[in-house]
Order: sequence, then C-alpha cells, then structure tokens
Amino acid sequence: HYASVATFNGTAAGVIVTTIEGRPIKIEGNPKHPYSLGATNAFLQASLLSLYDPDRAKEVQHRGAPSNWDEFAAWAKAEFDVTKQGDGSGLRIVSENCASPTLAVVRADLQKRLPQAQWVEYESVNLDATRAGAALATGQSVEPHFLFDKADVVFSLDCDFLGLDSASILPVKQFSKRRRVEKPGDKMNRLYVAEANYSLTGAMADHRLRVKVGDAGALALALAQELNVSGTELKVLGQTQGNPSDKVRNYIAELARDLAAHKGKSIVVAGPRQPAAVHALVFAINAALGNIGQTVVFTKPPSEPANSLERVKQLVADLNAGQVKTLVLLGGNPVYTMPADVNFGAAVKKAAASVALTEEENETWLASEWRLPMAHALECWGDARALDGTASIQQPMIEPLYGGRSVLEVAALVAGREPAKGYNLISAYWFAEWPAAEREKRWKASLFDGIVAQAKAAPVNVAVDAKKALAAASGRIEPARAGLEAAFYPSHSAYDGRFANNAWMQEAPDPMTKVVWDNVALISKTTAGALGLRDGDLVSLSKGQQKIEVPVMVQPGHADDSISLFLGYGRA
Repeated sequence: HYASVATFNGTAAGVIVTTIEGRPIKIEGNPKHPYSLGATNAFLQASLLSLYDPDRAKEVQHRGAPSNWDEFAAWAKAEFDVTKQGDGSGLRIVSENCASPTLAVVRADLQKRLPQAQWVEYESVNLDATRAGAALATGQSVEPHFLFDKADVVFSLDCDFLGLDSASILPVKQFSKRRRVEKPGDKMNRLYVAEANYSLTGAMADHRLRVKVGDAGALALALAQELNVSGTELKVLGQTQGNPSDKVRNYIAELARDLAAHKGKSIVVAGPRQPAAVHALVFAINAALGNIGQTVVFTKPPSEPANSLERVKQLVADLNAGQVKTLVLLGGNPVYTMPADVNFGAAVKKAAASVALTEEENETWLASEWRLPMAHALECWGDARALDGTASIQQPMIEPLYGGRSVLEVAALVAGREPAKGYNLISAYWFAEWPAAEREKRWKASLFDGIVAQAKAAPVNVAVDAKKALAAASGRIEPARAGLEAAFYPSHSAYDGRFANNAWMQEAPDPMTKVVWDNVALISKTTAGALGLRDGDLVSLSKGQQKIEVPVMVQPGHADDSISLFLGYGRA
C-alpha cells in the first residue's frame, strides 16, 4: 500500500494505492488527507482501469510517422530557444487546471525566459463563475470553502454538491456527518434544494423546488428580498417582491424563516452553471446571515483564477489571425472539450507548429503535428495542492507501460530545461523548501503519510458588505428567457468525455436515470406532453450551425421547459 495523490479536474485528493507484484490493483482514499478522508469518488476508482486501457497512446509521432522522445527533445531544444521564440509572443500553452507547485515553478521559469508567452488553463467543467462571484463580493482573489458539517440548514441553488458539482468527496463526508443521529441530543441538518435536473443532492432534500436553471438568479433575488439583505438588520419581511407563484412564494418564505433562525449555522450555495452575479448574491446572503468565517471560509486560491472561456476565445482568435507560431497542448482533449462554436480543431492547424501530449489517440492527438504519449498518474512522479492548499507528492506505482511522459516533464522541455526525470524535478523543488538537515526525513514522511507537513494555506479574512454585494449582483442578473432552455451537466459515466472509453464507468448505471452505455436528454412529464414526446423519441437540438440528435427520457422531478444535456458523448 502506497500513499499518493490524484488530481481530478484541478482538485487534488489523497489516495492509497494497493499494488500486487508491481501492478496497481485498487485505489482508495487516504484517511489523513483532508479532501478524501479515506474515500474516493467513482472516477478516481475507475482511473485505475484507464491505466491498462489498450487504446492508450503508445508512441511518439511526428506528422503521423513514428518518432521517439530523443527526436522530440532535439526539436524542442531548438524550437523553444530564445533565438527562435524571441520574447515568446508566438508561443501558446494550453493545459488542464494545474494544482502542482513544481509545475508552477516551471511556468515561472518559462515566463522569465519568454515573457510574452501565454499559458491558458481550461476545463470544460470548472469553478470559474464561483471564483468570479467570490471576487465580486469580497474584492479579493479567494477560494471559497463551504463547511457542510457545521451547518444546521443548507440551501442548494442549482448545485449538486453531493454529486458531480463537487470535484472531491469532501462535501459528501461533511454533509453525511450531520445526517447521523447517534446519541441523545443529536439533531439532523435540513436541506433545501431548488434545481432543474433531479440530482443526488435533490434526492437527499427535505424540501425541494423544481426551477429552471435560468430562473435561479431570480429565486436568489427573491430570497435576498425576503431576508431584507439590503437593510441594516436581517429579518424576514414576509413580502417577497415580483410575481412568484404561491408554491414558490411559500417555499421562499419558509426557507427564509429557517435561515434567519440559524444565523452563523447555515449555508447558501450556488452551482457552477450559475453566472458570477448569482454567486456574488449568494455570498451576500451568507454574509447577511453571519455565515462568513463560520460555515463559509476563504483561502488563497491554489492557482490564479481566470475567465478560462474568454482566454480560450482570445487564443482561437490569435490562431486564426496567424499570431501563434508554436502551440503546445498539455493533457486533456481540448479539441473535443472546448465549445463547438470556437472550432478549436480547425484553429490548431493554423499554428506553424503544434504539440499534443495526450493519454489517448483522441481528437487533439490527431489535430497536432507532434503527438506525445502521456504517462498515467500511477506511472509518474508529481505533486499537487488541494483546494485548501494541502500539498501531497504523487509517486509512481509502475513504470510507464507505453513510454509516456508527464505534463511536468514536457513542460520542463518547453521552459528550456534539459531533459529531466519527474523525480528529479519534484525532489529538487521540495528539498529547496526544507532545511538541509531535515530534507531526507521530511521527504520520507511526505511519501509515507501522503501529505507534506505544514504545507496548507491559512484562512483569509474577508469582509463582505452584503448591501454592496447585493447592489452589484442585482444589476447583473438577467431575467430568464421564455420557452425551453438547455442546461449542460457532466455525465456520471463519461464526465466531460475523459471516461468515455472506460468500461467500468459505462457499465455503472447513472444513479438517477439508471441509463448505461448511452446518453439522453432529460425533460419533465409536462414538457414531454406539450411536445408530444415519449421515452426514446429522437429529438434534434440546434444552435446556429451546430446540431445534435439525442433520445429523450422523461425524468420525474425535472423542471418544466428545461432540457438537461450531459457532456462526454457524440464521439466516434
């Protein structure tokens, strides 16, 4: 059994890996790590099968012909030299969200050598809006943390925090702790949920309201008005403004009374589909309820927040304008996961030179000039910080099965370093962080425990002016459009497509619909009746020139006039 760390969608969680005769056979959570607490989600469990996937990328290729790492290293040394790149204005690097402190140092080295080079982080499922909302409410770049184990009342607004809207298992561990009644005096928490798609969190709710994704902002405003957040004293007014239905009005009134009765012991949280203004409004409500510093705390973010979608659009514009000489794609499958309307696959081919490091021979691999096999997380050295700053070292369990290299090792080549093993890069960073006399001891302890001692971010004190935050957010919340809406969610099987070739995940039934090996569009019974649809009917959905056909499925508990679509499918 070996302690390590696994990074999923930019979030690090400690794991314990079991190996038999040098082969990893099981992944479980590390009880000592604050973001796993001895458990893992299904995707981390299934990542083990991806290690042994026979469809993984197996060789270095250049323009479709077999090559090798030595040839790529020689090319990289010349290509990324300052004599060719100049100030780096023609260089773009795209990666998934980076949680590695060692990689952050390599990025800093690259920025010093090539100050105009641009590094874009992109995840199709991200927390950009949450972080932007926190910045709007607090005036600082911070990472919010919701302490569900300290809350007596929780209101989830379009947020499946017990499911795929959380990248780690931590909210499940925290929330479930308050659902256990083990001794006299123990009290269960209460959960209010307003959502469109019937989720795992919705299934756990004590009080649930069906609401379109586009109506969530209006619902949050109505709650703020009911709580008199704009006033000097928090109190329930009992006069919700606007024209909500009786059912919605009663729901908001009861929710407001319960929240007001549990000041400092409640949480209001919004999901990643909501815009930054709604998140800012949610933080304003939490501030008015006295939750900031109690059930909602902040730390410095593990990486600098950015609007990744805007940066992607700028990247594509630069590619189309011929301003990019060299494009380096490190991990993931951006040609597939980026929005269809930016047409990233066509833009990649406009770069003078392109490099793709991928685990599979996927869309991004096929679009690039240099094609590099990526090492699995169980095959390489690395490190990562959890969202609270807790650092861990990733140690390999097996030699690379197909000669792959890590993102860190390839990034070091791009930064102008001589070819180096991941172990040398990781150990050099951490040894420099520790006193010379303690290095060996701390290194061994970090590997054994799965946590680097004293490497956690301290809480950041923030001041949220609820009245100002409410005013700032209110002007940015757009009213919902009439008619049908389409909302996108990560899939319980494929997530955003990265597990589409993983049989374990495809065989695991969706926890709500029980669908396997397929994708559906979910609608309510009322909507199905209005459109004359039944389970299995094919419908065509289009926006501009983009069009898909997908079977519909009627989902009990789904909001009317809303269509839930799941990422990760539609691939050959």
